[in-house]
Amino acid sequence: MSLNDRQTQGIDPSVRRRTGTGTKKGRETRDRIFAASIALITEKGYDEATVPDICVEAGISTGNFYHHFRSKSDILLAYVIDESDALLKYYQSLENKSRREALLLCVERFFSYYALKGRNFVASFLSILLLEGGAWFSPDELSLQTITRDSIERGAASGEFINGPLLEEALELATGLVWDLSCSWCVAGGPDGLSSLARVRFERLLTLLDNRVD
Repeated sequence: MSLNDRQTQGIDPSVRRRTGTGTKKGRETRDRIFAASIALITEKGYDEATVPDICVEAGISTGNFYHHFRSKSDILLAYVIDESDALLKYYQSLENKSRREALLLCVERFFSYYALKGRNFVASFLSILLLEGGAWFSPDELSLQTITRDSIERGAASGEFINGPLLEEALELATGLVWDLSCSWCVAGGPDGLSSLARVRFERLLTLLDNRVD
Protein backbone atom coordinates (compact mmCIF):
# COMPACT_ATOMS: atom_id res chain seq x y z
CA MET A 1 0.00 0.00 0.00
CA SER A 2 1.37 3.43 -0.95
CA LEU A 3 1.83 6.31 1.47
CA ASN A 4 -1.10 8.18 -0.03
CA ASP A 5 -3.35 5.11 0.12
CA ARG A 6 -2.47 4.54 3.77
CA GLN A 7 -3.28 8.09 4.70
CA THR A 8 -6.60 8.46 2.87
CA GLN A 9 -8.22 5.05 3.40
CA GLY A 10 -9.96 6.12 6.64
CA ILE A 11 -11.08 9.60 5.62
CA ASP A 12 -14.72 10.35 4.77
CA PRO A 13 -14.70 10.87 0.97
CA SER A 14 -17.10 13.82 1.25
CA VAL A 15 -14.65 15.63 3.53
CA ARG A 16 -11.77 14.80 1.21
CA ARG A 17 -13.68 16.30 -1.74
CA ARG A 18 -14.42 19.45 0.22
CA THR A 19 -10.74 19.86 1.11
CA GLY A 20 -9.56 19.39 -2.47
CA THR A 21 -7.68 22.08 -4.36
CA GLY A 22 -10.66 23.47 -6.34
CA THR A 23 -10.35 26.89 -7.92
CA LYS A 24 -7.99 29.63 -6.82
CA LYS A 25 -10.94 31.64 -5.52
CA GLY A 26 -12.22 28.61 -3.65
CA ARG A 27 -8.83 28.01 -2.03
CA GLU A 28 -8.61 31.66 -1.01
CA THR A 29 -12.09 31.52 0.54
CA ARG A 30 -11.26 28.33 2.41
CA ASP A 31 -8.03 29.87 3.70
CA ARG A 32 -9.99 32.88 4.99
CA ILE A 33 -12.39 30.54 6.77
CA PHE A 34 -9.48 28.68 8.32
CA ALA A 35 -7.84 31.92 9.50
CA ALA A 36 -11.11 33.29 10.89
CA SER A 37 -11.88 30.02 12.67
CA ILE A 38 -8.47 29.79 14.32
CA ALA A 39 -8.66 33.42 15.44
CA LEU A 40 -12.15 33.08 16.91
CA ILE A 41 -11.57 29.69 18.52
CA THR A 42 -8.38 31.06 20.10
CA GLU A 43 -10.24 34.14 21.33
CA LYS A 44 -13.58 32.67 22.40
CA GLY A 45 -13.18 28.91 22.54
CA TYR A 46 -14.76 26.37 20.21
CA ASP A 47 -18.29 26.43 21.63
CA GLU A 48 -18.58 30.23 21.56
CA ALA A 49 -17.21 30.63 18.03
CA THR A 50 -20.36 30.32 15.91
CA VAL A 51 -20.66 29.81 12.16
CA PRO A 52 -22.16 33.34 11.71
CA ASP A 53 -19.21 34.77 13.68
CA ILE A 54 -16.78 32.92 11.45
CA CYS A 55 -18.55 34.19 8.33
CA VAL A 56 -18.36 37.80 9.52
CA GLU A 57 -14.69 37.43 10.42
CA ALA A 58 -13.91 35.82 7.05
CA GLY A 59 -16.02 38.32 5.10
CA ILE A 60 -18.24 35.72 3.44
CA SER A 61 -21.92 34.79 3.39
CA THR A 62 -23.35 31.87 5.34
CA GLY A 63 -24.26 30.21 2.05
CA ASN A 64 -20.67 30.48 0.89
CA PHE A 65 -19.53 28.88 4.14
CA TYR A 66 -21.77 25.87 3.62
CA HIS A 67 -20.50 25.53 0.06
CA HIS A 68 -17.11 24.67 1.56
CA PHE A 69 -17.99 23.04 4.90
CA ARG A 70 -20.92 21.11 6.29
CA SER A 71 -20.39 22.20 9.90
CA LYS A 72 -18.04 23.94 12.29
CA SER A 73 -16.37 20.67 13.22
CA ASP A 74 -15.78 20.08 9.50
CA ILE A 75 -13.42 23.08 9.55
CA LEU A 76 -11.20 21.46 12.16
CA LEU A 77 -11.12 18.19 10.27
CA ALA A 78 -10.43 19.85 6.91
CA TYR A 79 -7.61 21.93 8.39
CA VAL A 80 -5.96 18.86 9.91
CA ILE A 81 -6.32 16.93 6.64
CA ASP A 82 -4.67 19.80 4.74
CA GLU A 83 -1.84 19.78 7.29
CA SER A 84 -1.50 16.03 6.96
CA ASP A 85 -1.24 16.31 3.18
CA ALA A 86 1.46 19.00 3.54
CA LEU A 87 3.41 16.91 6.06
CA LEU A 88 3.29 13.88 3.78
CA LYS A 89 4.69 15.94 0.88
CA TYR A 90 7.44 17.20 3.19
CA TYR A 91 8.33 13.63 4.15
CA GLN A 92 8.49 12.62 0.51
CA SER A 93 11.02 15.40 -0.05
CA LEU A 94 13.40 13.83 2.51
CA GLU A 95 14.52 10.79 0.54
CA ASN A 96 18.14 11.90 0.86
CA LYS A 97 17.92 11.61 4.66
CA SER A 98 18.13 8.51 6.82
CA ARG A 99 14.71 7.19 7.84
CA ARG A 100 15.54 8.11 11.44
CA GLU A 101 16.27 11.73 10.59
CA ALA A 102 13.36 12.00 8.15
CA LEU A 103 10.97 10.81 10.87
CA LEU A 104 12.42 13.17 13.49
CA LEU A 105 12.17 16.15 11.14
CA CYS A 106 8.52 15.29 10.47
CA VAL A 107 7.85 14.94 14.19
CA GLU A 108 9.24 18.43 14.75
CA ARG A 109 7.16 19.88 11.93
CA PHE A 110 3.98 18.12 13.02
CA PHE A 111 4.16 19.50 16.54
CA SER A 112 5.19 22.96 15.34
CA TYR A 113 1.73 23.16 13.75
CA TYR A 114 0.22 23.19 17.23
CA ALA A 115 1.62 26.63 17.99
CA LEU A 116 0.04 27.96 14.78
CA LYS A 117 -3.39 26.52 15.59
CA GLY A 118 -3.33 27.33 19.28
CA ARG A 119 -4.36 25.37 22.35
CA ASN A 120 -8.14 25.87 21.95
CA PHE A 121 -8.12 24.58 18.37
CA VAL A 122 -6.03 21.50 19.24
CA ALA A 123 -8.03 20.77 22.40
CA SER A 124 -11.32 21.10 20.49
CA PHE A 125 -10.13 18.74 17.76
CA LEU A 126 -8.99 16.15 20.31
CA SER A 127 -12.24 16.46 22.27
CA ILE A 128 -14.41 15.85 19.21
CA LEU A 129 -12.16 13.00 18.14
CA LEU A 130 -12.50 11.32 21.54
CA LEU A 131 -16.27 11.81 21.61
CA GLU A 132 -16.98 10.76 18.03
CA GLY A 133 -14.18 8.26 17.50
CA GLY A 134 -13.70 6.71 14.08
CA ALA A 135 -17.14 7.90 12.96
CA TRP A 136 -15.65 11.36 12.51
CA PHE A 137 -11.98 10.73 11.75
CA SER A 138 -9.60 7.85 12.40
CA PRO A 139 -6.46 9.06 14.22
CA ASP A 140 -4.62 6.18 12.57
CA GLU A 141 -4.86 8.15 9.33
CA LEU A 142 -2.98 11.19 10.58
CA SER A 143 -0.01 11.52 8.27
CA LEU A 144 2.44 11.30 11.19
CA GLN A 145 1.15 7.78 11.86
CA THR A 146 1.65 6.88 8.20
CA ILE A 147 5.12 8.45 8.16
CA THR A 148 6.16 6.70 11.37
CA ARG A 149 5.19 3.28 10.04
CA ASP A 150 6.85 3.91 6.67
CA SER A 151 10.06 5.18 8.29
CA ILE A 152 10.36 2.29 10.72
CA GLU A 153 9.49 -0.41 8.19
CA ARG A 154 11.85 0.97 5.54
CA GLY A 155 14.55 1.55 8.13
CA ALA A 156 14.28 -2.06 9.26
CA ALA A 157 14.38 -3.30 5.67
CA SER A 158 17.57 -1.33 4.98
CA GLY A 159 19.30 -2.36 8.22
CA GLU A 160 19.05 1.07 9.83
CA PHE A 161 16.75 -0.39 12.50
CA ILE A 162 16.59 -3.88 13.91
CA ASN A 163 13.87 -6.11 12.50
CA GLY A 164 11.55 -8.27 14.56
CA PRO A 165 8.73 -8.14 17.11
CA LEU A 166 9.90 -4.80 18.47
CA LEU A 167 8.75 -3.06 15.28
CA GLU A 168 5.05 -3.31 16.08
CA GLU A 169 5.68 -2.46 19.73
CA ALA A 170 7.57 0.67 18.70
CA LEU A 171 4.72 1.71 16.41
CA GLU A 172 2.21 1.31 19.24
CA LEU A 173 4.43 3.29 21.59
CA ALA A 174 4.77 6.04 18.97
CA THR A 175 0.98 6.36 18.77
CA GLY A 176 0.76 6.63 22.53
CA LEU A 177 3.54 9.20 22.54
CA VAL A 178 1.69 11.46 20.10
CA TRP A 179 -1.43 11.32 22.28
CA ASP A 180 0.56 11.95 25.46
CA LEU A 181 2.41 14.94 24.02
CA SER A 182 -0.78 16.39 22.53
CA CYS A 183 -2.92 16.07 25.64
CA SER A 184 -0.16 17.18 28.01
CA TRP A 185 0.46 20.27 25.90
CA CYS A 186 -3.22 21.23 25.99
CA VAL A 187 -3.50 20.64 29.75
CA ALA A 188 -0.36 22.72 30.37
CA GLY A 189 -1.87 25.65 28.46
CA GLY A 190 0.08 25.34 25.21
CA PRO A 191 3.64 26.19 26.32
CA ASP A 192 6.51 26.79 23.90
CA GLY A 193 9.04 24.12 23.01
CA LEU A 194 6.70 21.27 22.11
CA SER A 195 8.39 20.39 18.81
CA SER A 196 11.81 20.13 20.47
CA LEU A 197 10.41 18.01 23.30
CA ALA A 198 8.67 15.75 20.79
CA ARG A 199 11.93 15.19 18.91
CA VAL A 200 13.74 14.22 22.11
CA ARG A 201 10.98 11.79 23.10
CA PHE A 202 10.92 10.16 19.67
CA GLU A 203 14.72 9.90 19.66
CA ARG A 204 14.48 7.94 22.91
CA LEU A 205 11.80 5.72 21.43
CA LEU A 206 13.94 4.94 18.38
CA THR A 207 16.77 3.70 20.59
CA LEU A 208 14.63 0.55 21.00
CA LEU A 209 15.25 -0.13 17.33
CA ASP A 210 18.80 1.14 17.14
CA ASN A 211 20.99 -0.98 14.91
CA ARG A 212 23.97 1.34 15.00
CA VAL A 213 27.29 0.25 16.49
CA ASP A 214 28.71 3.02 18.72
